[in-house]
Amino acid sequence: MSLPTQPAALEPARQPPTPLLDARSLARRILDLPPLPAALAEAMRVLSHDEVPAQECVRAIERDPTLAMRVLQLANSGFYASPSRVANLGDAVRLLGLRAVGAVLAAVSIKQMLGRLPGAGKAHEHRWRHALATGCAARELARERGTDAEEAFVAGLLHDVGAWLLAAFAPGTAVLVQALQKTELLDLCTAERRILGMSHADIGAQVAEVWHFPPDTAAAIAFHHRPRRFEDGGTELEWTVCVAHALTHELEIPGGDAAPGLDHLLQAEVRKHLGLDQSVLARVRERTLVALTSQEW
Repeated sequence: MSLPTQPAALEPARQPPTPLLDARSLARRILDLPPLPAALAEAMRVLSHDEVPAQECVRAIERDPTLAMRVLQLANSGFYASPSRVANLGDAVRLLGLRAVGAVLAAVSIKQMLGRLPGAGKAHEHRWRHALATGCAARELARERGTDAEEAFVAGLLHDVGAWLLAAFAPGTAVLVQALQKTELLDLCTAERRILGMSHADIGAQVAEVWHFPPDTAAAIAFHHRPRRFEDGGTELEWTVCVAHALTHELEIPGGDAAPGLDHLLQAEVRKHLGLDQSVLARVRERTLVALTSQEW
């Protein structure tokens, strides 16, 4: 899969403190990642528009009884508001649709994967809440636009995968990055590139390639801070995840990377590229909060 490269060039470093992990070592760690968990790989297959028989997806979930239980719990929660009781995974597929079940499977798998990374439990919980909020906001934005809501949900969940791995592989880097941001008034990605030679968004793009994510999902991860204009190859999903990311920060959900508020930076671009006005954004904020409180994840 060919991934777009980040548009920002790495500026020459101005004698930054010695990093705890250089770019080459970090890239090697990414390449050494284990294969994508089977359940998440199956979910990504479903969401990449491949023709996947429903029974294959059901069998993938049934291999992990704990995973199957969580999928059924979520299918019966207010998060998806199924019209009747979902008694088994086959019912979940029939009532919610294979893509909705695939999105639930992806969410549960991502939370499990995040919980296995090194680091403090509270920090992981905050990261998960931010990821879930961004996924929910992306889903609501996609519904407003009439685009693929489940694809947007999963791309929003995964937008910070690079930040998760950076925190796991080089936990001391954050202090160096924050100090450089403060002294030189840099945005997060520029400061990360000065220290490491790559940003968390660049890392996420590499992870997406290693794990064979769909191209649009990979691009949304790579450009969640600065989506490309449509005439420059940008996609609807890039913009959707970027706006969802900013809205999540406006809702003050802890655990994500630093991002400016939508009103300060993105408002004019959002109107131009997505045609979203304040009333639509207000609905998205409200529905995101409802979704977050509809089920204890």
